[in-house]
Amino acid sequence: MHGVLALVVGPSGAGKDSIIEGARSAFGADPRFSFPLRVVTRQACDAEAHGVMTPEEFEDAQMNGYFALSWSAHGLNYGIVAADVAAIESGVTVVINVSRGAVAAAESIARHVTVFNVTAPVEILAARIAQRGREDIEEITARLERSSPITAMRAKIVSISNDRDLKSAVGLFCSELTRAHLSATTPNG
Repeated sequence: MHGVLALVVGPSGAGKDSIIEGARSAFGADPRFSFPLRVVTRQACDAEAHGVMTPEEFEDAQMNGYFALSWSAHGLNYGIVAADVAAIESGVTVVINVSRGAVAAAESIARHVTVFNVTAPVEILAARIAQRGREDIEEITARLERSSPITAMRAKIVSISNDRDLKSAVGLFCSELTRAHLSATTPNG
């Protein structure tokens, strides 16, 4: 029995981390789901919990096969630890926040892959990015203009609109995540 690699993607400010955190709380200790933290070459902050490595540590880890998946975006390196993804082989659904550009590479990691594309109108995205306080207006504008399409060969793509209250978006995400898990782990599901 194989679980699902659940990839959460979307533009900056869409609320991916908030939705993942809401699902992590909703599922609690449910052993069917795992929410590993990604490793980033940036110091941890309140907006996003993640593992931290220096660029040099990251490069060494990458060369030594520590990551199942890694990519670069916005001047940073991101990685998903291979040991965290291994639970998929035991029927666990592993939920990770990745770049849209990493979807094609991620499809080689698991038999069942579902991409959750979190979206919101551009004015909401801009306001949320500004609230983080990490970028000035020019950087925010440039970030929003870097939209790229999702390239998937076989992954199922599910859209989650996060343009109203977070509770509704988390509820929809949890429902769709459960559906993906059951589809992969139930015979003839």
